[in-house]
Amino acid sequence: MDVFFEKLIRRKRTTKDYLIVATVIYIALMVSFIGLMIPLLRGFILLMSCICVYFVVKRTYIEYEYTLTNNELDIDIIVGKKNRRRLFTANCKDFEMFGRIEHSKYNEVKTIEKKILAIVSKDSKGIYFAVLQFEGARTLLLFQPDERMVEHITKCIPKKVLKD
Repeated sequence: MDVFFEKLIRRKRTTKDYLIVATVIYIALMVSFIGLMIPLLRGFILLMSCICVYFVVKRTYIEYEYTLTNNELDIDIIVGKKNRRRLFTANCKDFEMFGRIEHSKYNEVKTIEKKILAIVSKDSKGIYFAVLQFEGARTLLLFQPDERMVEHITKCIPKKVLKD
């Protein structure tokens, strides 16, 4: 029987995102102010400043889509509700371990250098971790699957699931 689950989550804007937006707005205001002194380019500079701010703000809107098809987990990143690219693909059977970040084993693996963070925020509830070899390196994956996905992954790899 084929299994197909999907979940879409929106990442909360971080302090870094707000700082980038504030900096771009500040620069746009400065450029617009200078543009007001040049009568021929006034409208063009104001328009370009607004467009620049719009696109920067839009790029801070990030969503992650989890797709679990049979044993294959795909994670896509969607930027600005428009640009989609594949962030991660792996077979659940390749997981070395899988569990909630509240588990004591997470403290041992959280120092892994290569990380894939596909979560709303670091202080969200329901965050799971998986450790696996991905693109030639040991990788720590943090994501927020729904209960149906967790149940299916648990059925696929019962010996590798860390129970609380």
